[in-house]
Parts: sequence; structure tokens; C-alpha cells
Amino acid sequence: MAVFPSPEWLDNYVEALNSDPEFSRSTKGWVWVILFIVEEDGSKRSPGFLIEVADGVCRRHKYYVDAGSVNSPYRLWGPRQAWLDLIQGRIDPTKALGQGRIHVSANQATLGRFVETAKTLLSCLAAVQSDT
Repeated sequence: MAVFPSPEWLDNYVEALNSDPEFSRSTKGWVWVILFIVEEDGSKRSPGFLIEVADGVCRRHKYYVDAGSVNSPYRLWGPRQAWLDLIQGRIDPTKALGQGRIHVSANQATLGRFVETAKTLLSCLAAVQSDT
């Protein structure tokens, strides 16, 4: 089991994404760079990771000790506890987005499509064995 978030955990997450048929379907034909940011309580650093998706496959990924200043056209961010609740299956991805526990940022032209993909991205979190 890998600690969330960490480079090892990210490797496992990418493996889960690439083996999920819904992820492949929802990202087919797109080239997206998506940043995930974990807001830590009382910390000046916000760890996170970037994934590059091309035509239904996560082709590249990178972990950041502090992702707060990393630029990306698509972002998912929220407090550590919200991420852990998703990973442990205590909250549904749709609820996490709807209640504002996890936030989405995308350009207006693709926001509707990205929200559906964001739900798939968040659903795959629960497929990764994590040590909190």
C-alpha cells in the first residue's frame, strides 16, 4: 500500500485509470493535462500531481511536493480529508463535486465534458489501495 499522495501512489492511480473502460471512453479523442491539488491543513505546501491524458490513456504523470504554483488548463482541488473520503469510498464523486468538497476548474468551452470526466477520475481513486 502506498501513502496518499506520493509518487508510488500516483503510479498505482495511473495503472487504475488505464485499466478502467469508463476512463478510456470518457477521454477518447482528447488531449488533456489535469492537475490534482491536495490542500493540507496548516501547511504552506499543497502536494499534488499532474496527469497527461491522450486519446483515452494516461501517457505521462508527475508528482509535486508543492503543486500550488503549477499551471494546468484543468484542475481538481480540495482539502486532504475530501480526497481521503473519496479514496476510502465514504463520499460519492458526484456529491464531492456538488457539495464543493472537490473543486473543478476548466475553460468554459469544455467544462461540461470535463465535469463528467472528473467524476470518472474521482471514482478511480477508490480503486487504489492507500495508506493514509
